[in-house]
Amino acid sequence: MKKGFWMTLWFLECLISKMTDHTKGFVRQRGNIFEDVADVRIKQFESANATAEVENALIFNSSRKISEFWTSNLKHTIFFPERFRIKMINSIVTHNHPRGFDLSIADILTLLRNNLAEIRAVTSNGDVFSMKYKGKLINKDKLIDDIEEIQKDFTKNGGSLEDEFEQVYNAIKNDVEYIHYTKQ
Repeated sequence: MKKGFWMTLWFLECLISKMTDHTKGFVRQRGNIFEDVADVRIKQFESANATAEVENALIFNSSRKISEFWTSNLKHTIFFPERFRIKMINSIVTHNHPRGFDLSIADILTLLRNNLAEIRAVTSNGDVFSMKYKGKLINKDKLIDDIEEIQKDFTKNGGSLEDEFEQVYNAIKNDVEYIHYTKQ
């Protein structure tokens, strides 16, 4: 791989390692983990990977009999190879967040860009954050463009990650359901 790619990865790792928990305030619904109706294989993956030191993911689609594990072996991010893109369509992707954070803007873009049915993240304490569409998403490409524009503005002008997430969430909140399942 090219040196620039690895430098970018290193920079992202450094940036992400400085992040704080910034999106819990935007969760629309809270529920007990026992209210989560996810397939048992998803729950088993989340339980087994909650405390893993690197991000791991499971791509799951029961109707297409897909249950695939993937990891980039990185602490704060995961990159999906192109071969997974088709498998991700209408699938549930769950992954762990070793630093204990909830969903990120990158997770939201993964949901939108890959036409997922749901994106999930399990924290190191076992809480699960889930985002899925409320109904049929009509303006997906416009939402992606809006989010990318928000990111460009924050890159250019600065600002907190919480403010950036708030703008992103406000752009999508009418189209998604964001749930926090707690262990307590």
